Amino acid sequence: MNISRKGIYDYVANLLSGVTSNIYRGGIPVTLKTDAITNGFIVLRLSGVRDFSEFSLNTYGQVRMSIEYYTPSTNTTNASGVMNTIKFEAAQQAIDKVIDEESQKTNGEIYRDWE
Repeated sequence: MNISRKGIYDYVANLLSGVTSNIYRGGIPVTLKTDAITNGFIVLRLSGVRDFSEFSLNTYGQVRMSIEYYTPSTNTTNASGVMNTIKFEAAQQAIDKVIDEESQKTNGEIYRDWE
């Protein structure tokens, strides 16, 4: 199976763009923007594509996307390590809403990178 992972990242990042503009792919970057430090950020991690195809012209694959939200501490000046639960709850609810709305769609467009 030769499928671009970029398209999958783009699709999920687009879904989550209303939650934050600080979305990183694959891992935590070495340097963060001030906004990401202050308000938190999302890291998207994509596992390998597993091919379950049984015969020619009938393909079935599976991939798992992990959405990690990093919440700033309550005191950003000395990095106290105490999570800002208000920002965490707001982000959790926003991400859950996006996932719930997307999973409720029926007969909608299905993402296919090869079309």
